[in-house]
Amino acid sequence: MGLIVIPALFLYLIIACVLTWYISKIPKKESHRWLVLVLCIFIFTGILIGDAVLGRVYVKYLCSKDGGIEINEKVILEPDYFDEKGRFLIDSDAFFKEGMLLKDRYRIITKILSIKENIDKRIISVWDFTNNKEIAHLIYYSGGGGWIEHISPGGGIRCPNYNLNTFLDMFFLKVFLSNEAGLGDKHE
Repeated sequence: MGLIVIPALFLYLIIACVLTWYISKIPKKESHRWLVLVLCIFIFTGILIGDAVLGRVYVKYLCSKDGGIEINEKVILEPDYFDEKGRFLIDSDAFFKEGMLLKDRYRIITKILSIKENIDKRIISVWDFTNNKEIAHLIYYSGGGGWIEHISPGGGIRCPNYNLNTFLDMFFLKVFLSNEAGLGDKHE
């Protein structure tokens, strides 16, 4: 699909330039010609990137509305779960597998919900499955770019605009706390 877009985009630009030139010649006054020329350029550019602008605005709105971290309860773990710098140790490959377990008690579940054609809501939840209670969740949105960004790799935005690994580290460090004494897991 990507290979067909480049010639189609090139054809669109040629047609837009020809139509803009032709339409700008219609008015008799020179000042009106410039106005029509600017209006045509604005319209043809808006057709190309207008959906990207609206998509980004919508993703930022969704993120400000309910994106971020919500912690219902913190968990204290043994120091074995943290590296020497205090970062929470988690296998990133295992993390993205549905239902990863921690200490045979805590389950990490990832859900991806499609909000619109190119906007996804991602929910990462930590559950204490011994009492079936959500301990915390992280909500972020991705996508929102226009049709050009949608077909290109890495198109769109992520909100909040963090590096995902840094954001996950921050999330887990707020949920799972180190117990330097090694007394086991306790709840605050």
